[in-house]
Amino acid sequence: MKIKNTKTDILLNIAAVACLAAVTLYLLVRWSQIPMTIPGHYTADGQIDSWTARTTLWQLPVLGWVLYVLITILEQFPGIWNTGVTVTEENRTAVYRTLKTMIGWVKLAVSALLSLVALAYGYKIFLVLAAVGLLATFGLVIYFVRRLLQLK
Repeated sequence: MKIKNTKTDILLNIAAVACLAAVTLYLLVRWSQIPMTIPGHYTADGQIDSWTARTTLWQLPVLGWVLYVLITILEQFPGIWNTGVTVTEENRTAVYRTLKTMIGWVKLAVSALLSLVALAYGYKIFLVLAAVGLLATFGLVIYFVRRLLQLK
């Protein structure tokens, strides 16, 4: 079953790509100005206790691009999705539409999270951004799972 993209689906994909493209472009443009070593870890009281090479900044954007591409490929095959509910002829369209929307929001959340965390890497706000981003992503999933369960 092919699920047509809505305007929301298209905008979510554009926003996700924009996040990943922005952090990639930022790193490319600013690379020569980034110190060779950057803080890699902070203690609970905010003191740097390890350093790492600046090349580690590429790990999160690369992971973001890989996840975006893989999720986009999987998005094309709704029949393999684990829906969490029994798919019937009556609810098939609603279930797959809900899941496609959830996938779009999760792609955006993960892309934004990995982009922001990559930009904040080595700064004290890193952990705050990571925690808020993870909570937001889990919140989205919980919201859409609740919507799915209403489609039984």
